[in-house]
Amino acid sequence: MIQSVQSLKDLPESVQVVAEIIGREAALKIAQACNHRHFYVPKLEVKSNNWIKELIGDDLFKRLQYHFGGCLVDMAGCAHLIRQERRKLILDAHKKLGWSVTSLAMALEVSERTVQRSLQERQGG
Repeated sequence: MIQSVQSLKDLPESVQVVAEIIGREAALKIAQACNHRHFYVPKLEVKSNNWIKELIGDDLFKRLQYHFGGCLVDMAGCAHLIRQERRKLILDAHKKLGWSVTSLAMALEVSERTVQRSLQERQGG
């Protein structure tokens, strides 16, 4: 799902460009995997074991290839945004669904301590 341009304004410019093509969530996944670096988008058909293709799926990967195939794409870090979105997921799932700390940690692939910190921040410490 492509996000509106308005919802992309909090992203660094280099990530916005990618997000306009493949959506905010997929762009943040790549930004997290790249960790403040660039990544290469193959121009030709690739095997299924390509890390980008595995990360965002075949359809979004094809969009990325169409726009950036054969290029190195700079990707700024978005760690603060990724943490904010993870914190929001934790709070929503805990409040609305009643998920336990352990369930949240397993589902989001983070430590129980990370979940506890997010819940404590919500309560003001």
